[in-house]
Amino acid sequence: MRLLRLYLRAETAELAKNNICLKVIGEREQLDADIVRLIENAEEISKDNDGIVLMIAINYGGRQDIASAALAIAKEIEAGMLAADDVYDDLLKSRMSTKILPPVDLLIRTGGEKRLSNFLLWDLSYAELFFSDKLWPDFTRSDLFEAITSFQGRQRRFGGGHYDTDQSLRVVVSD
Repeated sequence: MRLLRLYLRAETAELAKNNICLKVIGEREQLDADIVRLIENAEEISKDNDGIVLMIAINYGGRQDIASAALAIAKEIEAGMLAADDVYDDLLKSRMSTKILPPVDLLIRTGGEKRLSNFLLWDLSYAELFFSDKLWPDFTRSDLFEAITSFQGRQRRFGGGHYDTDQSLRVVVSD
């Protein structure tokens, strides 16, 4: 958390200067109050930026995100705002904390782990996975090019119902 504090204090102005919008997902209730204030400040300062969206997951779990979205929908049905027949995958996604994320094309997992670790479960459903033994701070531009080259050499197969025609590469890095 010390590194996060340092980053938020030192780099929030850079986010605004470089047109980067910061979004932080995850449960904030268990974070120290000063970190929550720093996150909220950085999000507020960068909210109108329309360049890159930098999303940081802190105290986040994919299963919890899906369960929270399902609960929100159940409450809307209970309140008469929705009918059960109105529930479909895009509606569920619209209630998730990752609702602003497009589907991820490439997950780069650093640190030698070869698992998803409950990370972006919904959004990684058709992602290609690239694993590196290097820790995130040691991951270089050359390593990124290796991951992208690996991705470019793959034949992508999407299951039924996948209609995304956007061909831009969406990459997530996780350590």
